[in-house]
Amino acid sequence: MRVLYLLAVYTHILAAIVWVGTNIVLAIAVVPHLRDPELRGPVLALLRGAGPRLSRVGWSALVALLVTGTFNLYVRGYLTTDAMMSAASNPIGIAVLLKLLGMSCVIALNVAHDLRWGPAAADAIERDPRGLQPETVRLRSLARYAGRFGTLLSLLLVAAGVVIVRGWF
Repeated sequence: MRVLYLLAVYTHILAAIVWVGTNIVLAIAVVPHLRDPELRGPVLALLRGAGPRLSRVGWSALVALLVTGTFNLYVRGYLTTDAMMSAASNPIGIAVLLKLLGMSCVIALNVAHDLRWGPAAADAIERDPRGLQPETVRLRSLARYAGRFGTLLSLLLVAAGVVIVRGWF
């Protein structure tokens, strides 16, 4: 069981690296170039071409995080009835609850971004390359802020994972 647990922790860490790393690279190195009129077309083409693949990688990482995270909580004894009933009354239990709530938010944001706001923003940018139409501005803002908030929340989830394993202080 110990080897399986260590393998699950290793996989969980790798999946978190892939998920957070991909989000940060997109947020810092790719998406900001959509503001540059000369680069907007090539960047949009890159996002349209690489976006579906990155989305599959991201969703695979999220599934791995859910499976390994659940297993890790089970092995550490956090999924017993007693642990769940007393979760809100101890610091580690609160960190677990916050991580579960945060993960639910990350998944919801990712669904909205990948299936609605991101593609709609890309379509709007193609129709209105200068970004002057209110609908283009609105969709770009939705996609941008969903991505930023999801990335920030993911970083906080990494911190919650550290607290769960190492304690608050």
